[in-house]
Amino acid sequence: MWEAYLYQSTTGQIGPRVELESQSWSIALNDVENISATLKKSDLPKTNLDLWLSPWWAGLLLTWRGTPIVAGPITNNPTETIKGISVTCGGIRSILAKRYVHHEQDDWDKLPKTPVYLYGRSHGTMAKDIVKLVQLKPGGALPISFPIADQLAVNDANHQKTYRGYNVSTNGCHDLLTNLSNLSGGPDILFKPRLVADNLLTFDMWHGTEGAPRIKQNDIPVWDTTVEKGDVTDMQIIRTGAYQTGRVYGVGAGSDEGTKIEVATDLRAVKKGFPLLETVLSDQSENPNVILSHAQGNLQANVDPLMEIQVTVRADSAIPLGQFWPGDLVYVVTKGWVSIPDGINKMRLLAINGDGTGNVKANLQFDS
Repeated sequence: MWEAYLYQSTTGQIGPRVELESQSWSIALNDVENISATLKKSDLPKTNLDLWLSPWWAGLLLTWRGTPIVAGPITNNPTETIKGISVTCGGIRSILAKRYVHHEQDDWDKLPKTPVYLYGRSHGTMAKDIVKLVQLKPGGALPISFPIADQLAVNDANHQKTYRGYNVSTNGCHDLLTNLSNLSGGPDILFKPRLVADNLLTFDMWHGTEGAPRIKQNDIPVWDTTVEKGDVTDMQIIRTGAYQTGRVYGVGAGSDEGTKIEVATDLRAVKKGFPLLETVLSDQSENPNVILSHAQGNLQANVDPLMEIQVTVRADSAIPLGQFWPGDLVYVVTKGWVSIPDGINKMRLLAINGDGTGNVKANLQFDS
């Protein structure tokens, strides 16, 4: 059911199959995927493993019944024991986390004076523009495909981004993608591995669009916790108020009295007798509309105590693994829980993780 392959990280060329002693992986929405695996030394492929286990040159692909689920470059030197070789990998965004957004220069003295301007395009298209730009560097090409067409937007202040060369240290590609997702109504972003051919891998960059920030999905899973021996094998509910806030101070670029600050406030909890809780959100933007949008997005996500539902489902469920992803809408059917109502609950899938068994753990929250 589960199979593992090594691949070349900059081309997507799939190399030798490997047998795993153990594996664990996680995929979170708008974040870097993680893989930990131990290769069986008793069944290693006859190939140049010094090369095929090299950090950043090589990567690991995990498939479920032939469908790619998670893949990414090896990020640290492998650890060898008597019986196995252990590797850790990040998703394709782990490479983007080591790329900075700027125009390449013949004379690097010009970099501080050379900004990157993006305007009049949807935030999802801007995210795609950023990923394309960082691939123009020497050795910058990556096996990334772009299935979503470019989308224009009103050229207002919220759709104008300036990434200045002298701020290169704060213009990491992964961070800028996260900032776009964290805008109020910002797009979800997920890189899904896909086989182009039997021996070639690509990562499709899926993202939300203007007015529809969620990634488009084909089927909506229905996970029924009330049925014995159904798709759901376990469920638990976790609540936390650690991030709850009623006011967010968005602190942008500038210094001293010239610092740009925007404030988002929601006092509904205060009117019910709760104390005011405040949060400061650091933001490098010079645009007050962008700073406010980030603050509003943070406030919207944390104005209420967070409730996370953790569900364990069978990988071979009615809609199997590989057809549901973080960001998807899921209907969870419940009965007899104190924290959530009986019936069909509309939820959003935040993350999935697995360990090489036939089960997958899914983290969900109520969909607003």
